[in-house]
Amino acid sequence: MQDIRNFIFLENADYYCKITHPKFIQTYHFKTDLGFMKFIDSTWLKHTDSWKVTILFDENDSKTVTHAYALNINSQFLNTYRYFVNKMNETESQWRGGFFNPATISFSYNVSVSLWKYSSIMLGLSSLRVVWKPIYEGVREPKETPFRKTKNSFILAHYGMSGQVNIYSKKITENITWDNTSSFFVNGISKDQVSFDFQNRITFKLVRYVQLRFDTHIIYDPLTSYNLQYDQEFLVGVFYEKKNK
Repeated sequence: MQDIRNFIFLENADYYCKITHPKFIQTYHFKTDLGFMKFIDSTWLKHTDSWKVTILFDENDSKTVTHAYALNINSQFLNTYRYFVNKMNETESQWRGGFFNPATISFSYNVSVSLWKYSSIMLGLSSLRVVWKPIYEGVREPKETPFRKTKNSFILAHYGMSGQVNIYSKKITENITWDNTSSFFVNGISKDQVSFDFQNRITFKLVRYVQLRFDTHIIYDPLTSYNLQYDQEFLVGVFYEKKNK
């Protein structure tokens, strides 16, 4: 029998608001994830930390294909540290990031295809992205010349093409729903000019407030690493949802 050596506390919030006006349909989406891992008889470590704001302005048109403007902002709440053991066999920490560092702000003009009532696929024919990348000892500097450099970060500006998938609580069956908020950005054909963020969730409602969730998160960001970053979570917990019709 294997002993349990650690456990994780996770918190996430997902707020969605849709406002209809004569000219535009406004959509506001705020999503957060924050979690800590506790090692038995040891320290706490941050497991996950992110927040994302998505603002969409879709033309209020009866057509399936319309035009839309999108603003996306994402970052983290708390400081991030890398822990290591030095030559004296002592544990040290190195700062790796903080609030709004790293961060990304992107604005795009899109062709939007409405899939369902609260879902769409968008192709950003004209996209501007600004990225904050932390500066710390041993950091890999970007190959391009930064738009600006501060004491704690490189600020990079890119112009290119982007895409977004926004699927909110799509019912597969009465007790199974699907969410997907994924995006990509490209401004060239090399491995340094392509990035994407794939976030997918399948939710099984077991009883009124108890759910089983399968969360898949895959990131490719050449500013951080040329390797895929992959996270798969299986969660069973109590989730409260409130919907205003």
